[in-house]
Amino acid sequence: MMTRIMDLDVLPSMDAVQGAGPELMAATDPAARNGAFYGPKSRTGMTGEAAEVPVYRSAKGPTLAASVWALAAATTGVDLPRV
Repeated sequence: MMTRIMDLDVLPSMDAVQGAGPELMAATDPAARNGAFYGPKSRTGMTGEAAEVPVYRSAKGPTLAASVWALAAATTGVDLPRV
């Protein structure tokens, strides 16, 4: 049954190039704004071209932000100065 549903191509999905679009836009577009969030531009936020999109309410907390920065520093070995 699941194979038949997936064959219909009705589940939201993007290929690797489309999926990398928001990150590339945020990193390289001269018009990208510091502190903005970039993702797929669709009503569901799961597909579509890269664009600036609203930050999810659940992602705005200082506790989550601190944990993301800590994970990034641990993963990359680079800890940016605190402002």
